[in-house]
Order: sequence, then C-alpha cells, then structure tokens
Amino acid sequence: MTPQEQKQLFEDTQKAFHELKTALDARDAEVKENGRITIETKGLIQKLNDRLDELETKMSRKTVEVKDKDADQVSPLMSGFEKLMRHGRKAFDENRFTAEEKSAMADLQKKSLSAQDDTKGGLFIPDDFQAQIIKKIPNFANVGSLVNRQNTSRDVLRWPTIPYSTDDINTSGVAVTWEDETDSATETDFSMGSTAVPVKKCRALIKVSNDLLEDSAVNIVDLLASLLAEAFAIEEDKVLTSGAGGKKPEGILTCTDTQFASIVSGSAAALTYDGLVNLIYGLPEQYANNGTLMFKRATVALIRQLKDSQNRPLWEPSMQVGAPAQVLGYNYKTNEHMPAVAAGAKAIVFADFKRLYTVADRVGMTIKRLDEKYADTDQVGFIARRRFGGKVTSPWAGRKQNIST
Repeated sequence: MTPQEQKQLFEDTQKAFHELKTALDARDAEVKENGRITIETKGLIQKLNDRLDELETKMSRKTVEVKDKDADQVSPLMSGFEKLMRHGRKAFDENRFTAEEKSAMADLQKKSLSAQDDTKGGLFIPDDFQAQIIKKIPNFANVGSLVNRQNTSRDVLRWPTIPYSTDDINTSGVAVTWEDETDSATETDFSMGSTAVPVKKCRALIKVSNDLLEDSAVNIVDLLASLLAEAFAIEEDKVLTSGAGGKKPEGILTCTDTQFASIVSGSAAALTYDGLVNLIYGLPEQYANNGTLMFKRATVALIRQLKDSQNRPLWEPSMQVGAPAQVLGYNYKTNEHMPAVAAGAKAIVFADFKRLYTVADRVGMTIKRLDEKYADTDQVGFIARRRFGGKVTSPWAGRKQNIST
C-alpha cells in the first residue's frame, strides 16, 4: 500500500468511525425514548460496521509497511487505529492505547473537520438565514384618524368663517330683540372672514448600492417602501401634534388662537383632580359631547394615581369587552408626541378633534427610483414625497391643560 493510499485509508476510517459514533448515539436515544431501535438505525449501524471491517482488512495488508519517519516501527497512529477498528469503544473503556497512540490520535482529531473553520469544512454548513428583519415596532398615535381630513386639488384649502368670539353659546352677532307693537326693528349684524390650510411638502431620500439590491436575500425595495411609509406616518403624528408652521403644518399644540384656551392644572408641576375636572367642564357642552382626551402614555400612569374627593380613581377601567377605558367618563388617546407632565407644559388636550383640526391631503406618499443620479458611486436612490397641510380651524372646539398654578 502506497503512502497516498494509506493517507486515504486513514481519512476513510476516521469518517466511518464518526458516522458509526453518531449512529450509536442515535440508537441509544431511540432505546431510551421508545424502548427499541428503528429498522433504519439498525441497518445503518450494520452497514457502518461492515464498512469498518472492510477498512480493517485493507489496513492489515502489508503491501507497503507504514513506518514513522524517524523510527523503524509501526506508526503509533496506525497501531492506534488498528486497536480502534478491532475493539471499537472497548479500546477506550479498557484503556488499551499507549501514551504515544493517544497523542497521535489526539493530533489527528485536532485536524478533523470543524464547523467553526471554513478551511476545515465549515463552509459546508451554511448559516440558517431567516428572511425576516428584526427591528423595533413603530409607535403610531394615528392622530390623523381623529381629525377632519379633506382632499384637495389645490395648494390651499380655504373656508369662509364667521369669527364670533363673544361667548360660547351664540355663533354670530345676529340677535333676537323683543319689541312693542310700534317699535322699530333693532338692527344686528355679523362679520365674515376666512380660514385657510396651506399645503406643505415633505420628502425622504435613501441611497442603496446596486450590489445590495442584486445580492440581498430579502426584497430590499419592499423593505425600503415599508420603512418610508412608517417614517411618514410617524412624522404626520408629530407635525399634527406640534408642527411649528412655516415649512411644516401648524400643530394642535402650537396654535396661538386665544379661543383655544388653556386651563391650569392648579399645581406648578403636577396634575390635579380639580385641574382635570376644570379642563373637562371648561369645554362647551356641544363639543364636549364628542370630546376625547389626548396625552402621553406616561401621563396615564399619573392619572391612574389621582383620586376624587371620595377616594375613587379618575381612570375608569372598561366593564365591557371591547369598550375602551375612560377618564372622567371620556375616551382618551395616547400620543407619544405630547409633552410629559412638567411645569409650563401643555400636557393634555381635550377636544372634539373632528371640528378642532383639519388636514388638507393633496398628494399621498409616492416613491421615485433614481437610477442615473448616483450611477458614479454604483448606487440607486429612492426618494419619497408627500404633500399635505394641517391647521386648527375651529379653536373653540378644544381646551389645553397647562401645568401651572
């Protein structure tokens, strides 16, 4: 037997031994679990034993005597394998190996295939890749579902108004007078005005390499579309809540119209029971009937700790399946873009939001692919665009809780 054949014999023997060890472990597991061995496992063990017998026969042939490089004797590796093939596990159990044989076999074991090293066979064990992106869940307040939304084909949405602010009962200066039979009619009058919601534009740009688009195991274009949609939805919640005007829509909290009045909490830096009651009853009844409270989720915890004069909590858990919990008998909406309870913060809004705020939708989100613009860097751009505006159009339909004395 030539040295090359001997080397191949060693490799085949090692492979067969590992396969037999795995099959024996499977046999032991089956006996432990089911009390018997399956026909398949029994056949595999027999096949591997026959294979080892065949290898042992080849190893015993003395066509070429295998010797150490530095000694005229059989290699410890060779003699160790002979004992292993003849006695199987008993060779380990009865400690039949010499120190030299153990050392030689240990060195060979170190050279065996390893899943941790590509050069030792790890490349044959690919990662179990999951085509599912792990990312945070977006927190949508969905403020847009509360307010009045109007589609428009223009850059400004405008309404005529009757700007009456004398009281919260009448809608104009037109008044009824009582007269005697011969009295002249008393003339009353009203004024007209208008309110406008200008349309604004927002965009987002992402650049991606062509290599990533070509080689990715997930659909990158669909992923980008999803991320852009999430970003625009979150930004809508943000600007409808606190948009600063100018290039952005006017937010609910940034409206400065005096008819959108603030009601103090009664404490310099905290919520109070009296403050919440005053907020609820500070809104005229015709708007309070459809009123919803809006505040940050952390504010819910503070409200749940408040109690009325009878030591009853203000937060009322729902007693019916599917019905929302309430505060002082009114539904509430959590919005993480609302400010936290702190001195001077407008931490709560109570309003008939359908009347309070109007969104003018001009163009929904569109995505354009830019193949040529970034070709010099082998990238593709994806630019998303949306046009909409927003404004408090009926400031008298809401009240703000100002954390103040």
